[in-house]
Amino acid sequence: MEFERVLYRVHASTLASLERNRERLHVRPLNACWIVTELTFVVAVSLLLLSTALHASLERGNCLAPQLAEALRVQAPPGSNASDGGWRLPRDVVVKISLGSLPGDAELIAEANEVATRRLSSNGTDAARDDASRWAVRGGDYSLARRAALLYLEEETFFRAHKVRTVNVTLSKTCLDAGSSLAAWAHRELLGYDTPVINQAMYGLGSSAILRNDASGEVFRWRRSLVKARAKARGGDGGLRATGRWFVFRFGVAAKSFIAFFFMSTITALVIRVLVSSGVVAAFLLWYGLTSCGARLDFGALSLSYPWLGAPLELLRAQRRPACPFVASHVVRVVLLYAAYEACQVAFSDWFYLGQRPLPKTLPLCVFGVALGWEYATMVYVRSAPSIAYLPKLTLLYFLAAHGTFYALARPYALLNLAVAALLMAHAVLYVILEFELPAHARGDVDHETPRARHTELPWPALDAMLPPTSTGSSGATPSQPAASKTSAQLSATSSQLDAT
Repeated sequence: MEFERVLYRVHASTLASLERNRERLHVRPLNACWIVTELTFVVAVSLLLLSTALHASLERGNCLAPQLAEALRVQAPPGSNASDGGWRLPRDVVVKISLGSLPGDAELIAEANEVATRRLSSNGTDAARDDASRWAVRGGDYSLARRAALLYLEEETFFRAHKVRTVNVTLSKTCLDAGSSLAAWAHRELLGYDTPVINQAMYGLGSSAILRNDASGEVFRWRRSLVKARAKARGGDGGLRATGRWFVFRFGVAAKSFIAFFFMSTITALVIRVLVSSGVVAAFLLWYGLTSCGARLDFGALSLSYPWLGAPLELLRAQRRPACPFVASHVVRVVLLYAAYEACQVAFSDWFYLGQRPLPKTLPLCVFGVALGWEYATMVYVRSAPSIAYLPKLTLLYFLAAHGTFYALARPYALLNLAVAALLMAHAVLYVILEFELPAHARGDVDHETPRARHTELPWPALDAMLPPTSTGSSGATPSQPAASKTSAQLSATSSQLDAT
């Protein structure tokens, strides 16, 4: 209970400035907070509309496939499939993709879904037919191949020895933008072209491949089954079987999103609680270090600040027993839990995000950062009954919506979708603080004696200053017989007597 009271003091000090709302200020704090809340919601909705518009042009290969087919046809030996009209990216070919503009881009704006096959320039054709430059390693914005080794061994001697060809393809930015000026601005200023290029490569090839951004060095891999499963889930042929595939795929997306939320929220809540509760042991280590050097410091003030550690230490001092094992146990607890948290980041990144999926490498770190933010806000600021009832449900809804796009699409605008979810979560937290927490604090529904409206009651007696068991979650827990335990004031009096002697 004392742990919750300490958190409540942070909560109360935050709301105190909003309750005063001084008129002498040019902008009142409460009004400013409402303005920030509304602006956060407006920005989130704007990014959501942008994300919806951008996703409408994904899962297509209409920009890259004609260009690549023409390039392979020009360079293919006589009698091969590519020279006869059919095409498939060979395993001994590296495609260098350059982003630019092509003739006919003006007509592309009117025909976003149908891209005419354009001929290569005369320079590219001559270079392709020149045997001296057949094995040269050329530059580009992206490198595409079906074998990963080809992207890591880009040397002219290796290409010549193993007869690895390089094909240059110019990909129209206008085609990637689907003729939209808004998409062009978003790709140029905010998002980059990784997502549309990866979608073009996946759906244009229809096979497993690897794509590298030559500027950033980031590598994206995918398997053929990733594209094939989503093509089947569309259910374009109709009928009961197609409906069943659609339902099974959507159910799998929802189930995986729920599982990701369970693991992410659980490990994050646990590590935050441990770092806040046991991490303050550093203050006691500092106290012991300074007193051992001859400094005269009051242990009672430190004990009252962190009673869940100070009360047991005062009892140990009163009994003339060593405190080193107790302090060391909390230090080991912090180190082990944080190491487990770092290990979970690596494991969860592979389970839920990366693996064989071409998602941004920074996505798992961003998701963990968002989870840390909402768990800390829930632990400190969510204390009234309405906030406890509604905010976790909104957080779950936003998390599932963002992860639904991660799993339903082969390569979505993942970071943009996560930013939308994070802004909506921030808006929800600000709204419940202003709408629920502030009135509850003013009415006295939440105070020092009742720091949280809903809590778990322990069925056994315990010290009021003890930390609640981990099984009770991050919310507070109260002992069933608080009268049977010593209060923090009595323990501080004992500490004062020991300091006096």
